[in-house]
Amino acid sequence: MNKTAVFFGSFDPVTHGHLWIVNRILTDKLADNVLVCLKKNRLKTRFLSLENAHALFALALPPALRSRVSFHMTRTFTLSAPPHASFLVRGVRDETETVHETYIKFLTCAEAAVRSITKPLPMLWIASNPPTGATASTAARNVLFSPAPRKEDLVKSIPEKAADILLAARKQIAPHKDFRASIALFNQAVAARLPSFR
Repeated sequence: MNKTAVFFGSFDPVTHGHLWIVNRILTDKLADNVLVCLKKNRLKTRFLSLENAHALFALALPPALRSRVSFHMTRTFTLSAPPHASFLVRGVRDETETVHETYIKFLTCAEAAVRSITKPLPMLWIASNPPTGATASTAARNVLFSPAPRKEDLVKSIPEKAADILLAARKQIAPHKDFRASIALFNQAVAARLPSFR
């Protein structure tokens, strides 16, 4: 029977660490397939739309892994896994994240109880591969919206294909006083440059 790992997160945007974790799951044969579950996080404001984050992640995957990775998007804060899932995966950058991850695990169990699921899925925490694997998506966002974003700084955090698309979109939009308006315009510019993975 095939094992499916559910790797959930905001992936806002995809980082080297996210790709390293997917690669490790498949090359170490922890699972046969990976379901990347992009979700909203009520504790964070999204930078990329779910659709754009999905397309960037799919674009950044090595061709050899693409047939074994599928995607699911949810607009609600939910950690429920599909019926065919074997276990949940969370990436951690280092030991300082374990408190946050314990909270996520608590929410998973609490939601399972509310939804009358008899037993929540086991969770596997995988530490990212330093040095670039341990970089947060926040670092990429900070570079991208700095006054003069540079590709050499951005690719320290995220794959080159994603960096090229995000930088091109960033150069297209003019600074806006309203941050939400800037993000909406930025997402339109990103979507215009992405191949369709929807």
